[in-house]
Parts: sequence; C-alpha cells; structure tokens
Amino acid sequence: MERWCWKAVNFSYFSPYEVITKPIESMFKEWQEGTARGDSIDTKLMAQVLGEGGPIRTLLDPFITQSIALERFTDVLPAEIGLGNRGGVTKTGAKVYSDTDSAGDKIAKSFVHILKGIEPGAITTGRKVLQGAQEDVSRGGVPANLRDEILALLSGVRIMCTCKSKR
Repeated sequence: MERWCWKAVNFSYFSPYEVITKPIESMFKEWQEGTARGDSIDTKLMAQVLGEGGPIRTLLDPFITQSIALERFTDVLPAEIGLGNRGGVTKTGAKVYSDTDSAGDKIAKSFVHILKGIEPGAITTGRKVLQGAQEDVSRGGVPANLRDEILALLSGVRIMCTCKSKR
C-alpha cells in the first residue's frame, strides 16, 4: 500500500483586505442562496443584515462571538439545561464525549476539552514541535514533520497536509 501526501499553505490569514472582501463575498453568497431557494427580496435583505452568514454578521463576528473558554463550556454542558449548550458536541459537530460514556468519563473528557481551549499557545506549539521531533502521527493519521512545525513556529505559516492511501 502506497501513501500519498499533499501539502498546502492557506494564505487567506495574511490578507489585510479580508476584513472588506469577506463580508462582500458573504453578501453575494447569501443573495445567491436566497435566489436559489426562491426567497422574496425582503427575506433576502433580512438575511443580509441579520443572517448568520450575512455580511453584517461576518463583519461583526470577531467582536461579538463567544470567548474561547465560554464556548468550551457550552460544548460540554448538557443541552437539557438550555442556554445554547450543546451536550458534548462542538460547534463544528465533533463529539467531546459519547452519550454511552459513564458520568466519570464525560466529566474527564469535558475537563480535557476545556483545558485544551484555554491552554497557552506556547504549550500547544511545544507539543506540536515535540510530535514533529518524534515523527508522531496526528489524530487524523497525518505524520507530524519537525521542519513544518518549526516553519509554523517561526513564520506563523501553518502547512496543511492531507494523506491518502493508494492500493
């Protein structure tokens, strides 16, 4: 079995114009989606102003979204309590714990999830450099590379890697 890996760099993080271009792109995307759904002009305009993917929301999101720590608590608190809690599922849909886990396992996994969210960046970076030095494999099955981790540390440019197995 042969393994192929692709590497890429996402330069969108460095675009000084992203603050302007992202809301405009969002506006056109929302308008297109509303047209495809057959929404009225009023509905499309409301989506532009208040919609989650709308340009106004896109522009304001960095200033009004939950703090990282609060979001981690929201991820792990039971959904039955309310207040937007997600009951062990992150905003992206990843599971923090399973419904079949024991109460002790749920608490332990929740605690680890919260700590990972508030740990200092230096610790996270140190862990990644150590994984690269040990040629460890990430949870996604991608091999860590010390050269890539040092480049990310010194330049702020993170190299994304995708590996596929070929038979």
